[in-house]
Amino acid sequence: MAGSSILYMLSFLILLPYGSMGATLYSDSHNVRRKIVRSESVEMNARGDIKNMPSKSKPSDDEDESEESIEFCNYDFVLGNDGTDDCSHQSHHKIAAGSPLEALINQSSLCIEAAMRAKVSAPHASFVLDAEWQNVRPKGCFKYHCSEDPNNVCYFYNPISDSPSGAVSGTPVCARTTYIEGARNSNGGETGDCLVAGSDGTLTKVEGYEVIDNDFACENTAKCLGHTKGAEFRIGIQNASKHLLYPRGCFQRNSDDKIYYNGPSALTNGKPAATNVRGTPLCVVAGGGYWHTSWDAKKKKLQTEEAAKGNATSEGAKSNATSEAATSDAASEAATTNATNTTG
Repeated sequence: MAGSSILYMLSFLILLPYGSMGATLYSDSHNVRRKIVRSESVEMNARGDIKNMPSKSKPSDDEDESEESIEFCNYDFVLGNDGTDDCSHQSHHKIAAGSPLEALINQSSLCIEAAMRAKVSAPHASFVLDAEWQNVRPKGCFKYHCSEDPNNVCYFYNPISDSPSGAVSGTPVCARTTYIEGARNSNGGETGDCLVAGSDGTLTKVEGYEVIDNDFACENTAKCLGHTKGAEFRIGIQNASKHLLYPRGCFQRNSDDKIYYNGPSALTNGKPAATNVRGTPLCVVAGGGYWHTSWDAKKKKLQTEEAAKGNATSEGAKSNATSEAATSDAASEAATTNATNTTG
């Protein structure tokens, strides 16, 4: 089921009409609407040049991940084969059926987002190719040398509807989903393997994806995918034996379709993955991808800030205790002096 869902999402991405400024992605397994791009993300003038570049592609450290700020959260970008408009590559990751997870980018707004993440330029005046260049450059979003960028690397967008007919020069920039679903009721255990079911039902590890094993990132993954977080989000807090009932890491529970996190436990550490679990693991591109990594960094920052606050509180308490002790000693000395004077 997970494999068919992935293929459905990619085919939808490929079939989106050229020039479209907005898209929604639907899951065939859960019928969940996933917002990907706002219609106002990019504006172009009559010549097709970009008028307004999006001001940001990820939230700052001081703001929450609102719906608007995570609009591109389920896109990850990789490079295809140089000199072609082909996104498949031996080093790129494939699902069990052998179909590539990457697809050509056919939305200019996604190409701009890819450029921002790569920290390269997308030149306003020449970003969308004129007709004379469309048959000698990769279809969709592509990387090419330029003079507008300090490192001489730019991303451009080729709106050609068919494959280029000439000798192509440039490297296609391809999109894939940041998150995929593992096989229902599968469990990668401590290794974090993301397993999907092949056509014969056999579970196969998806190279290049891993189960999400971070509670903070799991919460934000739920936001990205439009899912609801469960009330008792962290499994095993009230009853440790529940660790054995569900897949390890971030997962969607079968009974309510909500997202939960099943973290490390003494019941599972160093032991084979529990069988007969109930839930669908949620997986992320290996290494976390752009958004996942930023959420992980934010969690670490919050933890550091909380620890600093705790230390400050502790130091303050010690200071107060020292001050009170000093005051008490002074009062005691004063009382002794007074007693001595009275006696004298």
